[in-house]
Amino acid sequence: MKELLVLMLHEINDVSWFEGILAYLGKKYQFISYDALHAVLTGKSDISKAIHLTFDDGHKSFYTNALPVLKRQKAAATLFVSPQAVQQEENFWFQRIRPFDKSKWQAFVIKHAQGHFHSDISGFSPHSIMKSMPLQTMHQLITQFETENKLTLAPYVNVSTQELREIQQSGLVEIGAHTLHHPILANENDKDSANQIRMSVEGLKDLLNTDVRCFAYPNGQPGDDFGQREMDTLKSLGIEIAFSTQSSRVYRGSDLLSIPRVGVSKGNNYFVTQKIRFARQWQGIKNLVFRQTEQKERKALREARIEN
Repeated sequence: MKELLVLMLHEINDVSWFEGILAYLGKKYQFISYDALHAVLTGKSDISKAIHLTFDDGHKSFYTNALPVLKRQKAAATLFVSPQAVQQEENFWFQRIRPFDKSKWQAFVIKHAQGHFHSDISGFSPHSIMKSMPLQTMHQLITQFETENKLTLAPYVNVSTQELREIQQSGLVEIGAHTLHHPILANENDKDSANQIRMSVEGLKDLLNTDVRCFAYPNGQPGDDFGQREMDTLKSLGIEIAFSTQSSRVYRGSDLLSIPRVGVSKGNNYFVTQKIRFARQWQGIKNLVFRQTEQKERKALREARIEN
């Protein structure tokens, strides 16, 4: 295994960018399927330079924009979805807040979340604050903001059940679980963490009438967003591979329940090359360059959080 990469993507709104990046990477790496990736990781096969594409959340742009490009370039991928979000056409919490007035939302979160922390949170971003609380608290805050501001729910933005089944039938895409509601699993109690994982795996199996073999942790930073508790739950469910968002190439001996990925959402060929080249140092570089990053904020908020 000379070089193995798992790439992480989300929404694909610029088709020409996506097609160009795949064409560029295809000259340097061999695109491999989930089955081929599993074979390499378990020592059943070897490959010199390979890349596997993964997409989190199941945004509709995967179906409309990414899938046609994958078909043209014959590049396999894995898509991570919530069966409940798909069947009930529910947006995730971060998709619900996207249309909110940013300044109003920031003031609201700081005011109403302050009681969950023992030090001042006024200097933190609302996203970092939300990711430092349990899912139930996040949903309560969002619903209260929508009610007070007389807002209607934002239109559903992810794939439909029919579209997901078409994606499955393409033969190019493995479909994995991504919890029910995209919580930060580390913020949940034992029961809720296990239920979010188990019900997403079992629900997806029922929806697609096939075994679910893989999983992606929401937000996905080891230690910050998930830990051994979640890995043990996945192991008990027979999950083969679980993917984190830790930025790194995949190395021989990597834990199959915490496989790192390199996140890409923008940039030209040079930028993507550098992000891959310095994958393990990327977060450290961001922390040096920027005074405030989500990682820095969430560390401070964890230390300030009042435990229930």
